[in-house]
Amino acid sequence: GKPIIAIAMSAILFGAIHFMAGGGVLVLGAMVMGVLFGFTFYKFRSLPLCILAHIVANLPDFILGQEIQYTKQIMVLTISVSVICILIGGLLLARCRKEGE
Repeated sequence: GKPIIAIAMSAILFGAIHFMAGGGVLVLGAMVMGVLFGFTFYKFRSLPLCILAHIVANLPDFILGQEIQYTKQIMVLTISVSVICILIGGLLLARCRKEGE
């Protein structure tokens, strides 16, 4: 199949289910994160890594409270920290798999 189409469709759905939680800005941010999660799963074949990245992406809600305003800075910070988490997790996962061979 075509992974790009699957990743895009899942990102659109991921964004859509976030509409009621935060409106349009959150939908766009969730779509970006959906692409990131989809690519992460495609690249590393690890659902736990995607779950960890999703937990990291939700941390601002828990640290700053549920009523935060989703500003550009918070979105960039959330995406940046999630990317770092995915890279570190992906490298650790690849290393563990390599050692297991």
